[in-house]
Amino acid sequence: MTDTNHSEVVAILDAQYDDYRAMLDIGSHQRNCLSRSDLPELDDSFRQMHTCMDRIRLLNSRLPQHWQETADPAIAERRSHLRQIIGELDRIRQLNEQSVRDLLQETRLDLKRSQRGHRAVKNYLTHEGAPPQEAQFYDGRR
Repeated sequence: MTDTNHSEVVAILDAQYDDYRAMLDIGSHQRNCLSRSDLPELDDSFRQMHTCMDRIRLLNSRLPQHWQETADPAIAERRSHLRQIIGELDRIRQLNEQSVRDLLQETRLDLKRSQRGHRAVKNYLTHEGAPPQEAQFYDGRR
């Protein structure tokens, strides 16, 4: 690879790092949205995340073949930084997935409670049994 190719690869890797950094920020923002149950904002952040992913794919397609095989220390350093930030991004993603699972479980429990309440009210309103009896003391005397 020529020096021009090396500088081009370094520039592409730097741009990818910037996009991964943006994805990391968006991932943290998504975690906040999940904790607040702010679904419209969460939806917007997913769009932003996909935009970053598309830019990274586009940049990756511009990299020359066999660029990983170069022994340039600048490229090796960028690759190391990319590995680190991708690891951080994966950690945030796993935390967000767990938050989504927890939120889903909580929503299911709320739904079950609500359904039980609806059934109880329906049974109460449709109950055509005997009218309530007079109150009695425990021993059966007034």
